[in-house]
Amino acid sequence: MAKARHSRFDCSPGCSVEAAIGLIDGKWKSVILFHLLSGTLRFNEIRRHIVNVTPRMLTNQLRELERRTG
Repeated sequence: MAKARHSRFDCSPGCSVEAAIGLIDGKWKSVILFHLLSGTLRFNEIRRHIVNVTPRMLTNQLRELERRTG
């Protein structure tokens, strides 16, 4: 199943809104970023904050964030 595009935003391709949505697209990325607002956290510290995420999913989400921002 293809991901639904965020078509409710009227912006040209490559705009900042599209870039931001593309960066945090995913179930856990926005939650991870929320917890990182207070500062740097180690992997297990993030896991303690987000109890429902599996270690594998957390690893994948962190790698995607790192790849897109690095």
